[in-house]
Amino acid sequence: MSATPAPVASATPKPNLLGRIFSKPSPTPAVATNPAPERGLGNASTNATPMPGGGPGMVWVNTESHVFHREGSHYYGKTKQGKYMTETEALKEGDRAATGSR
Repeated sequence: MSATPAPVASATPKPNLLGRIFSKPSPTPAVATNPAPERGLGNASTNATPMPGGGPGMVWVNTESHVFHREGSHYYGKTKQGKYMTETEALKEGDRAATGSR
């Protein structure tokens, strides 16, 4: 009779299906980045982009209808065409306040 050799167990156990599904991914190494400094010639106020929401004291002017909306209005910053500016600037351009606006 010839004896068949017994199967040899591997040195490292293989994870079962649940182990593969719920295993945590290995952490990725952090990459340090140093962005190049900006080289602007103007002062900070001329290069600054407006804050999202316009910021305090700003109104949203619908440039198509020339109506401005104050902060808290349903249309503040939401019309298709428009821009943020101070209420004084909007009035100088001939824009008018929205009906029911504070």
